[in-house]
Amino acid sequence: MTIWGFPMFERTAVEAEAVGKVHELIAMANAFGFDRGRLATALPRSWVHDVYSKLETLPDGIDKQAGRRALEKLKRALVRCAATYDRNVPWLQNALRAQAAGNVEHIVAAEPESDSVPDFWSYIASLQPAHSQLVSHDISGFSSVCRRLLECASRAVIVDPYFDLMLPRCHSLFTEMIAWGHLGKCVEFDVYCRAEEVLPKKDNSVQLFEKSVAKTLNAAKMTKSLTVRMHLLDDKKAPIAPMHLRALITELGGISIDYGFRLEQGRQSPVVVLAGDSLETLRRYFYDGQHPYAYAERPFVWERRTDDLSADMSR
Repeated sequence: MTIWGFPMFERTAVEAEAVGKVHELIAMANAFGFDRGRLATALPRSWVHDVYSKLETLPDGIDKQAGRRALEKLKRALVRCAATYDRNVPWLQNALRAQAAGNVEHIVAAEPESDSVPDFWSYIASLQPAHSQLVSHDISGFSSVCRRLLECASRAVIVDPYFDLMLPRCHSLFTEMIAWGHLGKCVEFDVYCRAEEVLPKKDNSVQLFEKSVAKTLNAAKMTKSLTVRMHLLDDKKAPIAPMHLRALITELGGISIDYGFRLEQGRQSPVVVLAGDSLETLRRYFYDGQHPYAYAERPFVWERRTDDLSADMSR
């Protein structure tokens, strides 16, 4: 499953002064989002606080309320920026450094110094219509976008045909995803993987796999309820293997890469699913649910409830 020719998934640094008015903030909130294939970058990390401080100087009324709502909406489309911010130099210089390092694709300045950096309304006028299906994605932004999805979503689905906790990079990323989701709103994970690829070649392989997953999850520090369902799928009998690329999908959208989840920088992914469709629709890009599976009807479920955590802390 390889799709080419779709617009790039964009991360844009917007100077706080460029959205100093309520109508500008509303326009930005409408232009950015997971379902539109573009996210804003928090440069500096105090970006939301800086914009909020400007809002609070306005007199109470409809405009101020509208600005607050727009900022709350925009926060869901805001990702961290890995670039170090130097407050001793102008914002634009910091933004150009971030762009050169591959941390952002576009820059929007309050007072541009060249034609290559537009002001806010020039940038808005240049935007293409919202993406609705598949959007190409530069893997350099995978970590920040993955984390933001899990912070905003209540439920996530991980589709990994070769899920194997014995592989260090797979174990590392799985634990990172659980941690990111736990820090955010995510309380449910569903993980789909091919049984013949991940199970040990032993008679009690399913039990060994369950113990391995439980050991990893039990080692995580939990402060709230969490449910993880492991779906072991056997597609040997399927006429066409319906599991495709490795993907993380939520009700907000999703991201995927075809060579396995990696956190390193500078690699290009041919496919990303990033759409405003329902979670079930997104899931069907990777698993159609129509073919017989040996283990699909009996997933392994690991669960930690809030009352269990209270009991653990009281001991």
